Amino acid sequence: MSHSRTTSYLLAVFAVTCSFVLFAQPGQYVWQKIFGLEEQAGGKTEDIPSHVFNSKDGGFVIAGMSKGESEDVAGGMYVAKLDKAGRTLWIKYPANDSNYFANPSVFTATADGGFLFGGRKYFSIGLTKINEHGEVVWDRKYELENAKSILFLTEMKDGNISAILYGRGGAKAVLLKVDRNGSVLSFKKLSSDIDGFQNGSMSYTKDGFFIMAGTKFTNGYSSVNTYIQDLRLMKLDGEGTVIWDKSFGGVKQDFGRHASGTADGGFIAAGCSSSFNARNEWDFYIVRVDANGNRQWEKNYGGIDTNYIRACNETPDGGYICGGTRIGKGGSQYLLMKLDSRGNKQWEKLYGEGKLNLMMNGFTVASDGGYAFVGQLETPPAVWVDMYAVKTDDKGNTGPFPSR
Repeated sequence: MSHSRTTSYLLAVFAVTCSFVLFAQPGQYVWQKIFGLEEQAGGKTEDIPSHVFNSKDGGFVIAGMSKGESEDVAGGMYVAKLDKAGRTLWIKYPANDSNYFANPSVFTATADGGFLFGGRKYFSIGLTKINEHGEVVWDRKYELENAKSILFLTEMKDGNISAILYGRGGAKAVLLKVDRNGSVLSFKKLSSDIDGFQNGSMSYTKDGFFIMAGTKFTNGYSSVNTYIQDLRLMKLDGEGTVIWDKSFGGVKQDFGRHASGTADGGFIAAGCSSSFNARNEWDFYIVRVDANGNRQWEKNYGGIDTNYIRACNETPDGGYICGGTRIGKGGSQYLLMKLDSRGNKQWEKLYGEGKLNLMMNGFTVASDGGYAFVGQLETPPAVWVDMYAVKTDDKGNTGPFPSR
């Protein structure tokens, strides 16, 4: 797919519905928005976002995957730029190569306002740097014998770049380091196994550590005949050496979805659990640990419905904000939950009116103190599979419900 084919019509073919109000907290925009590629050459697209990031100008950048019914429909990894009011400024396809299977789940921001992503490229590993306008700065291919795909990609404190890769053959995991221009600095096998971890489950902390939340599988079955699994939390140093590897959970099934650092050097791990309810359904499961992985508190949050968590981050007041999806009889909705420093629920809010089929895929604390989250919408008013983006203030308030 050429740049000329994609960039010439993108703003024309993206149907945008955006509502925003200015009477939220001072300086905070709030809105809801549905958008996606419409019919092109008789086809339609599935437009599934993976991540949302703050941009330097107060707006947002969304990375995701678009797939069309036919070869004439634009597809592949896309990057969308929104302003702070939720208006679409541009959408681009920077992985302009039919043999480059770029993975938006490892898309990440850099300190200069640009972004990094990577994936499989001609049976090798590819990495790409783009600037704040979505233009390619550099694009590299790495012939790495022991690597098969990317688990995590980040810019380090020194401006260099680290990629943790799934190993091939005898390599459990591989750490690739490149400089800010993409030139290889080092490449080595890691002794740690990364079974149970997935894209989006890992973070790089401001003090230079990797923290990973995933699943630890145990041989055996619980009393309700389900396979036993726990939330697995692992801390690595900047060279990929395991500092500690711990598991948390109950007697049924638990798994980790995301982990991030806290101001005191500890960590907050977000996962799901069926161990603490009689329904055998998933609830939010939050574990707070210190820098050494010692549990400070853990809590379960649920109800009659199924709850899938996406991420949980510390807020400026020392509490936590958690985002995910609630699935009930009437449909699925985005769920936002605010906790205090001890994990006590302060408030929770739902988005999507309960009549839609929504799944939250990306979540971030916005630069103005509010919250932004994106996911996929699979029922009307979606035309095919569209993106559903929400921006709230710091109390979770948003704009009017959007319609086409």
